[in-house]
Amino acid sequence: MIVGAWCGAHMALSKGAGYVRPLFIIMTTILIGKQLMDLFR
Repeated sequence: MIVGAWCGAHMALSKGAGYVRPLFIIMTTILIGKQLMDLFR
């Protein structure tokens, strides 16, 4: 977990908000979709 957090923070700082924002939107959408699938299953 610590290595993943370090890599994520390093990538966010080096690539900037233009990279992080779309990635955040995509991952949030995927996780919401998964929750909805589990809810209606």
